[in-house]
Amino acid sequence: MTWNSEEAAKTKLPAWVEKIRLIIQERYNKKLSLNELSKEAGIHPVHLSRQFPKYFNVSLHYYVSQVKIQKATQMLKENKYTLYQVAHFCGFSDPSHFNRCFRKITGYNPSVYRKMLSGAIL
Repeated sequence: MTWNSEEAAKTKLPAWVEKIRLIIQERYNKKLSLNELSKEAGIHPVHLSRQFPKYFNVSLHYYVSQVKIQKATQMLKENKYTLYQVAHFCGFSDPSHFNRCFRKITGYNPSVYRKMLSGAIL
């Protein structure tokens, strides 16, 4: 999921690629629809949906989930928020959705992940 703007410039990627990446990074905790993203990027929704995996190696939905989980892991490291607060802040509809998504992407339950970070589970 690493992305480098300089690499994008060198490879002559379409302008919409960087624009979509920035929108997702800035508004990961908001509901982002395909239509809204495509409108802001100035491309057709079908084109965005079909071309997104070519540049990001995953579907649009999965990429947004990855960004949300990346932000969630940062919050879990801080250990000053409840799991409910992390889920809410990262834009998940409810804690169970957060748990499922977190486990799918990291392989761990968020509470287990937090315990691992604190050294409670070795």
